[in-house]
Amino acid sequence: MPALIANHQKNVTLTQLKKVYSVLNQAYKLSENDNGEFIYWEKKDDIGATPFFEKYWKPYLTGANVCLSYQECGYSEEKPWKTRKGERNTVAVVDDANDTRISFFLNDGTFVSLSSHVYVDLNGPKKPNLWGRDFFQFTYDERGVMPSYYTLTEEWVKQRCSKKNNYDATTCSARIIIYDNWQMTEDYPW
Repeated sequence: MPALIANHQKNVTLTQLKKVYSVLNQAYKLSENDNGEFIYWEKKDDIGATPFFEKYWKPYLTGANVCLSYQECGYSEEKPWKTRKGERNTVAVVDDANDTRISFFLNDGTFVSLSSHVYVDLNGPKKPNLWGRDFFQFTYDERGVMPSYYTLTEEWVKQRCSKKNNYDATTCSARIIIYDNWQMTEDYPW
């Protein structure tokens, strides 16, 4: 019975991950249609995360709702995400000082934080808040929204996202999408 529950939870996670990946990439493509190719966009670091989001992302994300503090975002602490080893990562829910990152919810309750990376918490502030379980890291470039570290070797990606090592799980989105063809294989750190 526990294996059936775990498999069901994995399938739900993969479905949610596919959906948010698709939504973010659709928004990116729609923005390119209106604002030109990504390489010609104003850079977030030059104009700030808020204007960058308002111009290039928000019009293409139906119902995106910005939140300005971890409490307003529904989290009970500033840095809620942990690795499987229980270590806290340095990612905070919001950047409340420098306008280098903006945090928002999609209309389905998915939490997204946009900086040079795109952090996604599939179920918002609900538990487990674990890297590679409900929290994933992406990036964006001229190819669109991509899994973080998608250009690195399969060996390196899987080493950092595995039951044995799971250093920080920032590569788990690349493992699932690029190397494991939208699956969580036996060595995946569930």
